Amino acid sequence: MKPKTTPSTIKFSHKYDKVLNEKGECITNAKLLQILYISDISKLSQEFIDYDTGNGMYKLPEKGPVILLIFLKPKTGKARNLFTTVRIYEKSKWFYYKKLVGQILNVEFV
Repeated sequence: MKPKTTPSTIKFSHKYDKVLNEKGECITNAKLLQILYISDISKLSQEFIDYDTGNGMYKLPEKGPVILLIFLKPKTGKARNLFTTVRIYEKSKWFYYKKLVGQILNVEFV
């Protein structure tokens, strides 16, 4: 019998609108669909940064590489929504998230 593994976790510092379900409740898990390397955050539009940070609730650097993660929320009713999160690039983070593509991650708020 295989040992039961605990799902990996993605943590958020705020309860952003993007991580709410259609009932307005925070989601507890999401499937990581894609990870993208962005060579410089300045390539992302200000509108996207505003969306991703909840209009500045979280401060991202003005320049430098970042990781863009694309998630699929759990299905509630007929809706299945995507959301993204930008993380500061670190080689260890890249490899951590890369191995998790296709898996369901717990969503935590710290």
